[in-house]
Amino acid sequence: MFVLSSFQQLSQFHKPIAWAIGVFDGLHLGHQAVIESAGRSALENQALCGVLTFDKHPLSLVRPEAAPTRILGEAEKWETLEALGVDLVLNLPFDQELAELSPERFFELLCDFCSVVSVSVGQDWHFGKNRAGNITTLADYGKRWDFDVHIIAPVMIDGLRVSSTSIRQALSEGDVNEARRLLGRDIILTGEIIKGRQLARQLDFPTANMAVPANMPLSHGVYVVQALVDDEWKGGVANLGVRPTVEKGAAPVLLETHLFDFDDDLYGSVLAVKILAKLRGEKTFESIDALGQQLHLDAKEAKEWLVRHKK
Repeated sequence: MFVLSSFQQLSQFHKPIAWAIGVFDGLHLGHQAVIESAGRSALENQALCGVLTFDKHPLSLVRPEAAPTRILGEAEKWETLEALGVDLVLNLPFDQELAELSPERFFELLCDFCSVVSVSVGQDWHFGKNRAGNITTLADYGKRWDFDVHIIAPVMIDGLRVSSTSIRQALSEGDVNEARRLLGRDIILTGEIIKGRQLARQLDFPTANMAVPANMPLSHGVYVVQALVDDEWKGGVANLGVRPTVEKGAAPVLLETHLFDFDDDLYGSVLAVKILAKLRGEKTFESIDALGQQLHLDAKEAKEWLVRHKK
C-alpha cells in the first residue's frame, strides 16, 4: 500500500483510481462501508482502490476547542486500511492552504493529477472551504469530470447509527465490547516498548511499557489483554494510566502490560496489544505492597477471563 501526502504524487499512477473520501477518524463499520464501495468500484473498473483522508481532524485547525480525541494511532490506521484492500492512501496535511480550497478547486486538483473513475462518500459528507461542498455538489462534479458517485448510507446496529462519537463514548466508559462491535474489529494499541521505573519487576510483576496519547478516549484502568509476540497472541493484564501510587504530580500516560509465562526483554521492540475487557478503574493504593497484592489479584482475574472466553 502506498501512502502519499500531496496531489502531485498521484501523477506516478497510470491506472484509474476509485476513491473513498472522508476523515475516517475511527475506520469503524460506517467508514469501512464507504471504503468497501470504492473497492467494489475498483474491481469493476480494473482500477486502484484509493482512500483520500487527512493527517488530522479538520476541526483541529478550524475549531481546535471542538476537535475530537483520536481513536486510532498511525500504525493501526495504516494496518487497518491495508487489511481492507486499499492500494493507496492520499493522506493530505490539513493546513490553512488546504482549508482555504474551494470545493471546485479541491476536485480540480484531484482530477488534474489522476484519472478518477469513482468517488464514494458518506451521505452527510461536506468538503471545501467552510464545508461549502456536499453530495449534491459532488454529483455535479461527477458529471463534469466523468466519474461515478456513490453515496453510502449510515450503518445501523440495533437501530443506532454507528459513529465515531458513539465509539468514543464506549471507550471512555471502558465498554470494550460495545466499542469493538461498532468498530467491527479488535481494539489494538501499538507502540515501542520503553523503560519505566522497573518497580513492577521488583514486585515480581514485570511489564512491557509503551507511551500512548494523553487524550486517547479509552478510560484509564486495568484490562485483560493479549499481545502479539513472535506471531503468537499471548495473554496478559495491562494498566492504562498515570500510576498515581508511584508517580508524584503529572506523569505520561503509559500502557503497562504484564504477559503471563513470559519474561523476555522486549525493550526497543514494537508491540501490538489487543484490549479485551476492563477489570477495574485505575486507583491510588496506600502502599507499594498493597499495589503489588492488587496486581496479582488482577492477573488472577485476567487469567480466569481468558479461560472463560477461550482466548
